[in-house]
Amino acid sequence: MRITNNVMIGNMMQNLQHNMKNLDKLNQQLSSGKQFRFPSEAPIQASRSMDFNSQLNNVDQFKKNVDQANSWMETTESALTDGNEVLQRARELTIYGANDTMTETERENLAREVEELRSELLAITETRHGDRYVFSGQATDEKPFDENAEYQGDDRKIRREINPGVEMAVNVTGREGFEDAIEAMDHLLSDLRGGSARVYGELGPGKLAENSDEIDADTDVSLNITIDGENFEVTENSDGEQLTGDTTRAEFVQAINDAANEALGTTGETYARVRNGNLEIRSLTDGEDSEISIETDEAEPIMQLLNFEETDAAGGEGSLMLSTSDISRFDNAIDKNVTTRAEIGAKMNRLDLTQSRLEDQEINLRSLKSENEDVDIAETIMELRMQESVYQASLASGARTMQPTLLDFLR
Repeated sequence: MRITNNVMIGNMMQNLQHNMKNLDKLNQQLSSGKQFRFPSEAPIQASRSMDFNSQLNNVDQFKKNVDQANSWMETTESALTDGNEVLQRARELTIYGANDTMTETERENLAREVEELRSELLAITETRHGDRYVFSGQATDEKPFDENAEYQGDDRKIRREINPGVEMAVNVTGREGFEDAIEAMDHLLSDLRGGSARVYGELGPGKLAENSDEIDADTDVSLNITIDGENFEVTENSDGEQLTGDTTRAEFVQAINDAANEALGTTGETYARVRNGNLEIRSLTDGEDSEISIETDEAEPIMQLLNFEETDAAGGEGSLMLSTSDISRFDNAIDKNVTTRAEIGAKMNRLDLTQSRLEDQEINLRSLKSENEDVDIAETIMELRMQESVYQASLASGARTMQPTLLDFLR
């Protein structure tokens, strides 16, 4: 093969360009700290980096979920601790009031303090985490209890995913955390003031006919009640329509309240309500003047359905009604409070372990990602210096290769 001057120059320029590309690549790696800029430069490594980034994003989200869960449960635990202090004080007052030597004034003073404790307990149930109510289930924009201490949240759990496919319920509903405590307070207040008369009946959710084999959808339903000497008949709903087996539980309860308010000359008072899945009808009067009775014939299908218990159908003397049963209600409420806080504590301990493991996993993934895409600075500097020497040698070789032309002699 004949080697001409042009061939030598062409080869020199090709080699010089190759060396410049290598020098530029090393400069890019050193300035960016990365082994590659585009996936096309290293497809396999780029694919691995994308996988590492995806895993790191997942870990980061799980860490955020753990932080949110921890924060929510810390707020819940703090509120339950405050609630426990209220219950302990109420229990002390119950023990103090369970004697026959208290005067009417002393009982009333005791009742006033219990009322304040009940109000404080309801205030605790309205604890928020940010702008969301903690004890309302998933209905976090609704107060857990209304002014009548009726639970108006839901029983659904708020869950956080703390690991792939692993979820943890982070909330406590108001029904779980406070319903027993509020009921114990209500019983104590009622007993301190002589005890309001109450009767209890069984009534499940849905329509009346759905809860009884003896009531059809078109069966007329009525109830005759006497509260504090006032007798009235419950036959129609708020729209003036006859109550039937197709009437829902909520409509039936509202009909009782409407009829009672009309008969007793009150407005907007609650005489009937659903409590722990049962129907409760009560007098609003305390003491011996408080009386309630159901006058409907026992053979009527509605009576078979409701199956009333009238053990508290009359009020009584205040201090005489405070007994071990009142203390037991608070003991049960306190035990439930402690158990709930223990469950929260166990979950928080688990979250701490999960957080630690996620941090270790993040460190490991970042290390693997760095090994896959980051350059070794010291090694790259050394290679850059070697490549600079090679490039300088290429330039020097090229200068000798390019021989003088005719024009150089015509100057």
